[in-house]
Amino acid sequence: MSGAPEVTPSRVGPPGPDPTARVYWKLGIFSVAMFAAPITAYYVARDRLFNGNATYSGGLAAFVANVVLIGYVIAAFMEDQGESPSNKKATSDTVQEKKKDK
Repeated sequence: MSGAPEVTPSRVGPPGPDPTARVYWKLGIFSVAMFAAPITAYYVARDRLFNGNATYSGGLAAFVANVVLIGYVIAAFMEDQGESPSNKKATSDTVQEKKKDK
């Protein structure tokens, strides 16, 4: 075999929290909101706000669907994709040690 070290889970990096559980919960919550919020807004607006006017109620339902979608996009961008503070410290320590070795 070649001189490259074997890639195993113990050599890749320290295990961290599994982010998929939080992602699935977020997707589930926004999926339910995307289904329920516009329908609820339509019927509540049609029966109580606009006195049976389906055009205005449909417009409000479309607006609510867009609000939910924008909320999902913002929540996706707000997820922490950077390194954790402990990993940053370890990385900076490693860089400093390499500089000392030179």
